[in-house]
Amino acid sequence: MVDAKRVALVIGNSAYVNTSSLSNPVNDANIVADSARKSGFDDVVVALDLTISSFQRASYIPGKSQWRGCGDDLLCRSWH
Repeated sequence: MVDAKRVALVIGNSAYVNTSSLSNPVNDANIVADSARKSGFDDVVVALDLTISSFQRASYIPGKSQWRGCGDDLLCRSWH
């Protein structure tokens, strides 16, 4: 039996159009991504400061071919 891939999509939004930028979400996302890599995740995608359309594209990544057959997955988002 072949081991399934472990994948993570980590999203951190700090930049906003109608308010000041936040520092923690991007920092938190990078920390979570580093932790996922150190924990043995095969693919870790970090998406930062997404618009609505780019968020929709990023959240669809697990359906794409490189994510098929995954055994473990992690979706983390950070914004306030």
